[in-house]
Order: sequence, then structure tokens, then C-alpha cells
Amino acid sequence: MNTLDLAKIIVSARRALKLTQAELAVRADISRRTLIDLENGPGSNDIGFRKIERILNALGLNIAVIEKSKRPTESELNTIFADDE
Repeated sequence: MNTLDLAKIIVSARRALKLTQAELAVRADISRRTLIDLENGPGSNDIGFRKIERILNALGLNIAVIEKSKRPTESELNTIFADDE
């Protein structure tokens, strides 16, 4: 997931809750400008983790860290497709 994906989630959740950017900014204790930058892309990479966490908390969302799926090794592929030979 990148910042643009996160921004789409935030916009979608904000709209589902029928909140304006100003209302969400107040709930998250951030400036409206910060929220605009996050939602629209420019400067979104400069927004700190704590601000993003406050925004998500105000929307009733949490951050979950999961391990990225890795590509199987050649050995694992050989085992998976062994029955095909």
C-alpha cells in the first residue's frame, strides 16, 4: 500500500460518514490543509505517521501491519507443480 491508496481509503471513509474535510480535521486535531494535501496527493508523503494515525482513529479505522507475500522460490514451485509432470 502506498500513500495514494491510503488517501483513497480516507476519502471513502470520510464520505461514508458524511464528514466534510473541515469536520474530520477538527476531529483528528489536524489542519484542514494537511487533510487536503493527503487526500489530493501533493505533499502527502510529508505527512507524519502520528497525523495519519489521528485521521484514521477519527474515522474509526486502525493501522494493521501484515507481511508482504513473497514470491515462491524455484524449489517451492517445483513442489507445487510436481503432480503436473
